[in-house]
Amino acid sequence: MDQWLDFSTNELEIPRALWLFPLTGVMEYNATAHKEGKNGVSKAMTILNNHLLSNTYLVGEGMTIADIAVATALVALYGKVMDEKFLKEFANVTR
Repeated sequence: MDQWLDFSTNELEIPRALWLFPLTGVMEYNATAHKEGKNGVSKAMTILNNHLLSNTYLVGEGMTIADIAVATALVALYGKVMDEKFLKEFANVTR
C-alpha cells in the first residue's frame, strides 16, 4: 500500500503538476517542463497499465487508499488534458 501511495506522490503528482498547472494558471508555462510533465505522466501510466493488466485493484482484492490516491491524482488529467489518442495505450488504467 505504501509503495503505491509513494508512487502517486512522487511519480504521478509531480509530472501531473508540470503538465496541468500551466493550463490552469497555477504556474507559468514552460515548454520544457510541459514536455517533461507529459512524458512523466506517460511513464507513470505505463507502470499502472502494466500492473492493472492482471489486477483489478492496486493492492489486494478491493479498493484501498492506494486506489483512491491514484484516481484522485488522475481525475483532473482525464478531464483536462488526456485525449482519446493519449489514453489509447492505457486501457487498463481507464478501465
